Amino acid sequence: QAQHLLAVWMFLSRRLRAMPISAIVADMFGAPEVLQLRPVELPAVKPNQVRVKMEAAGVNPSDTYLRLGMEGPYAAVPHLLPQLPWTPGKDGAGTVEALGEEV
Repeated sequence: QAQHLLAVWMFLSRRLRAMPISAIVADMFGAPEVLQLRPVELPAVKPNQVRVKMEAAGVNPSDTYLRLGMEGPYAAVPHLLPQLPWTPGKDGAGTVEALGEEV
């Protein structure tokens, strides 16, 4: 029975990895209109990373400030601005889906 469960799990995990996902992405800094919902590919998990399948996510005021780029409060510390393209939202809860080999 354990082998059967492992085979089912492997089949399902391959299917889930192949499913398209969507993310809110900003290709430039600016007004809320720079945010676009679009399909994205999941990058491979790096050795020191964890992939979490998000069940709930939140966006904080700091994400709004980051979205503004050099026009917002982060103008004083531009080295803290994210690289573009950028997906806002650092708060969330979900299930661990993959572990890097060093985690």
